[in-house]
Amino acid sequence: MQRLHCQFAGCLCTFRKNNDLTKHVNLKHAQYKGNTGDPPASTLSLSSVQLDTTIEITPPPPLLPQRKDTKKIHPYLTGEICNENGQLLLLGTQLPPKPSLENPWAPFLGEAQFRLTNLLFKDVEMSQGNIDKLLDSLSATKAAGHLACLCAQCKELHDIK
Repeated sequence: MQRLHCQFAGCLCTFRKNNDLTKHVNLKHAQYKGNTGDPPASTLSLSSVQLDTTIEITPPPPLLPQRKDTKKIHPYLTGEICNENGQLLLLGTQLPPKPSLENPWAPFLGEAQFRLTNLLFKDVEMSQGNIDKLLDSLSATKAAGHLACLCAQCKELHDIK
């Protein structure tokens, strides 16, 4: 079986198929396309055998235009750490502690109101009319004292999210 030799000077690679030779040339000799140099001496001795060693070299695809990233810098929003008055803090300055809230459940009156609101609006997704009926029913029970302020703020519950 005849082997095809790479036509580039100094390359000793041989191939069984013409398409393998073409792949080799496109991968290994892309920078030398068109400049094959002298064929190796071993192919000159095969003058009695006519081989089709024509290599079609396709030009590389055109390069895509380079994307130019632009960065727009805001004139006064720099991301530097400042205090509540907008004065910049020195590097390494400790941040002031957050003020403790009197009611950690704010804007709700307490944990019970938060849980009920969360149940009605997120879990059940109850309508305003049904919430009104539920709160009216609850206010008629013994827990009326605990729910009095909750019923008074029923219309505000829709605004709290």
